[in-house]
Amino acid sequence: MSYWDADAEYYAHPNDLLAKGADAIRQRHIARFQEPDLFGQLERRDVLGGFVIDHELVTRNFPGGKAQVKVVAIYELRHGKIARAWFIVGAPTPVE
Repeated sequence: MSYWDADAEYYAHPNDLLAKGADAIRQRHIARFQEPDLFGQLERRDVLGGFVIDHELVTRNFPGGKAQVKVVAIYELRHGKIARAWFIVGAPTPVE
């Protein structure tokens, strides 16, 4: 959490605010990291000015079972910390 600004904003792209502030973002992460099959693989990272764009393949637990989703994460940096983040999540694909 040291990478997040105290007042950071966390969105489902384009503008669905899911959490505001490092404490609220921390709580989201705590819940997500309880998933037994959670695994993220960074496929590509691009840096454009004050933005970092990650392309990931994420395995996680959904109500219908274990699945993979493609995720694009866009991080806006200010003063070396994440000020805002947007996540674009693809449709789950079941895995064994």
